[in-house]
Amino acid sequence: MTKQTKLLIIIGAAVLLILAAGGIFLHLERSRFTKERADFAALEKERMEEELEQLQADYGAQMDKIQDEMSYGEQFMHLSSDSLMVQLSRERARVERLADELRQTKATDNKRIKELSSEITSLRKVLRSYIVQVDSLQQLNASLRRENEEIRTQYVASEQKANQLKAEKGKLSEQVTRAARLEATQLSCATLDRHGKTTRRINRIATLRFDLIIGKNITAEPGARRIYMRILNPYDQPIAGPQGEQFKFEGTTLTATASREIEYGGETLPVSLFWNVNETLLEGRYRADFFSDGAIIGQISFTLGK
Repeated sequence: MTKQTKLLIIIGAAVLLILAAGGIFLHLERSRFTKERADFAALEKERMEEELEQLQADYGAQMDKIQDEMSYGEQFMHLSSDSLMVQLSRERARVERLADELRQTKATDNKRIKELSSEITSLRKVLRSYIVQVDSLQQLNASLRRENEEIRTQYVASEQKANQLKAEKGKLSEQVTRAARLEATQLSCATLDRHGKTTRRINRIATLRFDLIIGKNITAEPGARRIYMRILNPYDQPIAGPQGEQFKFEGTTLTATASREIEYGGETLPVSLFWNVNETLLEGRYRADFFSDGAIIGQISFTLGK
């Protein structure tokens, strides 16, 4: 074998060694690259899963905000809130579907991983738009609630003022009514026999005459008035007149012993009322009450037989 041949063999062997070494290097590099890419895909998938989990929490937080606003019961919030709640619920369901699909997707499926990553980016952008809408809705609700509270406060104040004016008006009306009532003064009782003469013997009394003065009152409306008299015996039992005439007093119907119609013109007016005795009189202290226009205008007590 010549030197030239040996040299060619050596060179060929060296080339083969270089090629073998290069092939081994390329194989190792390809394996390392494949492993690094698989590791990166696994990390990317894990990152995407965490981001989807965070997206679910963020969408849920926005839905909770709306729910809190709706819990105040303000009717003006419901239409906008309901619509936004439906949209957020739909997007959150989409996040859940992507999360389920991502868990089932292999880390080596680079194409689908990339598509899912793009959808997650889109969901994040959509979430930002919803955050702006929810914040705007909260601000609007807070503003409207403040206005509503101011209106409510004004209404309560107006109602209190109206009630106060009503009470004052009622009080004034009551004062005017009380001022316009008739008042009987200088009341006296005379016991008369059947001849019209005064007697103190109880068994001879035939008539009781009551004299009184209706005082001057320029606030009282002039015109016809009926004066009712009600006598109570010593046992505080009312004595009914022969006609059983009745009248109203403080929501109660009472029976009069006697009555008389007068014409009142606002000036002092003497009045006399009579009761013709139609029952056996008891010894003791009696009382006579006088009424007009539904109010008591005078009272007198007297004793018979003692």
